[in-house]
Amino acid sequence: MWLIGWEFSGMGGPGFDLGTVSITSEFSKSQDEEMLQAYCDGQVSDVLRARIVMYKAVCDLCWSLWGFDQW
Repeated sequence: MWLIGWEFSGMGGPGFDLGTVSITSEFSKSQDEEMLQAYCDGQVSDVLRARIVMYKAVCDLCWSLWGFDQW
């Protein structure tokens, strides 16, 4: 599975897009792991797992602020 964020493509690592998918889809930890396994062909590094946790927090904050701005 390849996720292409056309709006922000090239702006950062794949963790941002994966974090956004996880947050917006309300994935559980097991669903996050399944997504990472599929995305990385079963070769998920501990670094990427840690980045996903960080990006989920950042993505949640960014999209929340974006939503507040739309009011």
